[in-house]
Amino acid sequence: MKNFSFSIIAASFFLLLSCSTDDGDLNVDPANLTGTWNLVNMTTQNGQAIVTEDGVTISVDFSLETSNENLRIMISENPNVISSEGSFTQRTTITAIGQTETEESVIEGVFLDGAWELNGDNLIITSGDDMLEEFSPSFEITRLTDTELEIRQNLNQNITLEGTNVQASGILIINFNR
Repeated sequence: MKNFSFSIIAASFFLLLSCSTDDGDLNVDPANLTGTWNLVNMTTQNGQAIVTEDGVTISVDFSLETSNENLRIMISENPNVISSEGSFTQRTTITAIGQTETEESVIEGVFLDGAWELNGDNLIITSGDDMLEEFSPSFEITRLTDTELEIRQNLNQNITLEGTNVQASGILIINFNR
């Protein structure tokens, strides 16, 4: 269970940075998106994964939530750059084979950094980080007002980490305010 837990926790961090969304129908004006946004919370809905390691496959339910949110993102236009600074605590809860484990970790530094573009209601970020260059996270903007920003990702992703295959699904919801 410990190896499966580590695989899910590691995968959850990469899922935050690598998933895509479907087009929505919110009309997003880039001028409303620019500025500084403070992380309010991050949660998942319907988090499930199929984990295969050493020929053994198990079904896992997972949830993610944040606390101690001290992270802000800065979005500028012309050039379209997004950067972040600060930290938050991520709590991942995993239930598999009748057992539940919760792991907390502090996420510091780079969260969303790189170039950004809008494609309809999707905010697409191209990372400038070599480690994450294969990922271009895409978030559906589901709410944008003068003071609130909500973005979502569909966590339909297949990741292999150190020989463990994780096939995850669910929805990641991230809320910001200013």
